[in-house]
Amino acid sequence: MWGWPGVDLESEEVTNMAKVGELKELIKTCRRADVPMFIWGAPGIGKSDSVRQMAAELNLPVVDLRMSLLNPIDLRGIPYIDKESGVTKWMSPSFLPREGEGILFLDELNVAPPAVQAAAYQLVLDRKVGEYTLPKGWYIVAAGNRGTDRAIVFDMPSALRNRMTHYNVEVSLDDWMDWAWSNNIDSRVISFLNFKNNLLFQFDPKASKQGFPTPRSWSFVSRFINASPKVDFELVAGSVGEAAGHEFTAFVKVMDKLPNADDIINGKPVTLPKEPSSLYALCGSLVAKVQSIAGKKHLEAIRNVVTFAEQKLSPEFAVLSVKDYARTPRFKEFSQQLFVTAEWKRSEEHTSEL
Repeated sequence: MWGWPGVDLESEEVTNMAKVGELKELIKTCRRADVPMFIWGAPGIGKSDSVRQMAAELNLPVVDLRMSLLNPIDLRGIPYIDKESGVTKWMSPSFLPREGEGILFLDELNVAPPAVQAAAYQLVLDRKVGEYTLPKGWYIVAAGNRGTDRAIVFDMPSALRNRMTHYNVEVSLDDWMDWAWSNNIDSRVISFLNFKNNLLFQFDPKASKQGFPTPRSWSFVSRFINASPKVDFELVAGSVGEAAGHEFTAFVKVMDKLPNADDIINGKPVTLPKEPSSLYALCGSLVAKVQSIAGKKHLEAIRNVVTFAEQKLSPEFAVLSVKDYARTPRFKEFSQQLFVTAEWKRSEEHTSEL
């Protein structure tokens, strides 16, 4: 039986699954095919960020329209009478692109009332609405939460659904770690989530809690830490919830008792902690410290850390240190020089076995 691309006709749920890390390549493929895409997913998992990151990689501008804030006339335009012809025409809005190429992002499309969704029909499929025509180089992406997420959404009419291909986005710890090390997320947040994988995303649509753990709310925690040297439980809990907040603040206290990262980087002997939580914290702090060192000293520092990891850490934590470092911008800068060392090659062999 035929159906809407990626949509289960019986349950009206999106069955095409994709991880956040796969989303950028999927959008690029759909853009080349010129087939509009709808991205479904829970709050705070990176749907909008993935669109912006993909556009940045292609050096394309993004016009972000929050469809829930628009009225039907905002898309079609205001009617006016042409004095010469006496015919009513439509004055299209200034926020729609006129030239060049880019991404037209219709965010929260299924939160928009039905009349606004109907106004989007022609724009999505025919690339025009009223007197306006979307320039050829512009690609349409839409996104929204699912009804099962307790979000306030309207059913999308079949005519609009059938104008797009659909993907349901899942959270991936590996994808988030790649993003976090490249976007200056505090190492304490990264180390904690390496230790407590399940707390990256915990969303119960039946619960009425104000704060809950998501990739987005953990980025808020990182920003709070960067804004103040003290880790404030109330600020953390207000973002990720009380349970995760208690666990994170307890973890940060453990980090204060770790061996000095500078001593390890400089090859000095240190006493290793035994608790797994402390070892996760130590790996994160080492990577963050190495990441902050520039120039020739960086090569010496990472070689000392790799030697320390091989000689002092268990294979699990040695591999974790190397994998996390490989996610950092410094790795891209120095990888060619690093791979000539036997120590680095052996560590990479450990990594490939995972």
